[in-house]
Amino acid sequence: MVLDAVARMNIALNDAKIFVKYRGFERFASNQFDTISYSSGTNTYSQMKTWAASNGYKHPNAINVYMPKWAQNSPNGGFSGIATPLGAVFAIRFEAVTTPVMLHELGHVLGLPHTFVGYNSSNCEHVTRDPNDPNYNADTAGDRIIDTPAQDTMWNDVEPNSCEYTGNGSDCENVLYVITPEDTKNFMGYGGLRLCGDRFTVGQKIRMRERLLTSSTMANAETDIASLFEPYKGEYYLAGPYNPTIHTPLFQPGFNYRFTECSGNYPQPAEFYDISYPVNWNNVLLGINQDETNYGNIKHPNHSAIYIEEVDEVGNDSDYYDYPRKCYDNNNKAAGSGIVTKFNDGVLNANVTVMPQDSTAINNPQLIQNLQPGLYKIDKVYDNGAIDQTIILKDNN
Repeated sequence: MVLDAVARMNIALNDAKIFVKYRGFERFASNQFDTISYSSGTNTYSQMKTWAASNGYKHPNAINVYMPKWAQNSPNGGFSGIATPLGAVFAIRFEAVTTPVMLHELGHVLGLPHTFVGYNSSNCEHVTRDPNDPNYNADTAGDRIIDTPAQDTMWNDVEPNSCEYTGNGSDCENVLYVITPEDTKNFMGYGGLRLCGDRFTVGQKIRMRERLLTSSTMANAETDIASLFEPYKGEYYLAGPYNPTIHTPLFQPGFNYRFTECSGNYPQPAEFYDISYPVNWNNVLLGINQDETNYGNIKHPNHSAIYIEEVDEVGNDSDYYDYPRKCYDNNNKAAGSGIVTKFNDGVLNANVTVMPQDSTAINNPQLIQNLQPGLYKIDKVYDNGAIDQTIILKDNN
C-alpha cells in the first residue's frame, strides 16, 4: 500500500520535476493514537506529532506520514487526512492511503491551499478569468492560482461516474461557477476528490516548486537526485553464495526505468557521478513502466546501468542526467548458459559450428584451454539476458 502511494505521488509530480524518494516505513504501537482528532479542545493530531518526535518516530530528514486506524473531527464524524503545511508532516487514515486523498495532503505539505479557500467570504474569488475585467481577482483571492476556477466545496455536487459538476453554485458576485470535469478532478478540491481526483494544474505545480525553493521548514526533507538511483530494499551481490531474497536490489515504482547493458569492472555499482563506462543503448535488459504494479519486478539486473526517463533533464544542463547511472557489472556470478561458435574458415563469416554450453561448461575455467586451435566467439548468457561476448584466436598453446 505504501509503495502504491509513493507511485501515485511520483506519477502526479514527475512532470514538474518534483520527485519523491521512498525511505521505508515502520510500525509502532500506541493505543493513545489509534484514533486521532482535531476537533476543538481535543487536537490529538498535534499531540501525536509531539509524542512521535519525542519517541523517535519522526525522522528529521524526511516527510513523515502517520497512518492511524481512525480519524475523527466530532463524536460521529470522521476525516481522511490532515496536514501541517510546509511542515513535512501529515496524517492519513489507513483506508485512504491508496486514494487521491494522499496526494491532497501531500499538496498541503508542499504549500497548496484548497481550491475553494475563501469561497464563502465577502472577498471571494470571482469567476471571471479575463484580466481586463474589473472583477478579475484570481491572482489575489481564493487559492491565488489562476488556472483553478472559482468554486465552493462541491460536496455532493459531482457525478461520480462522469465527474461532471452537477451543482449551481455561484461566487459572491452571484456569477455561476464554470466548472469542468477536469476541474472536479483536482487533488486540492473536495467534490470529486475520492472518486475523481487525479491531477494538479500547471499553476499548482509551479506554486509547489516555489514553496520548496523558499521554505526553510522543508529544507531538511530535501535530498538529491542520486538518491533515486539507490534501492529502497535489498543488497547487491558481491561474491560467494548467491541468495535472491537478499541479493535483489529493489527500486521504487512511479518511474519509467530502462536498465541498460553496461560493461566494466563494477562488482558493486559505480558511483553516481562516474559515467566512464560504455553502455549498449540497444540492449535494455529490463524495462519498467511507471504504471508497473508488480513491484517485485523493479530490480537492478547485473551487467546494467539505471536510466530514469523522468530525471533526464533536471538542472541547467539538459544532458546532465541523460546517461544510465550506477553501472553494476559483477562477473563473480556465473553465467546461466552460453554458446561457443567456431569459425571454420578461420575468418568471421557464416561458415560456423555452433556449440551450446550449459552453465557448467560455459563457466569451466579450462574452457578456452580445451578448445582446438582456431577462431572462436564465446557468448556467456546471464539469467537477466545480458551477454558477455569474447572473440578469441586460439593458437597451438
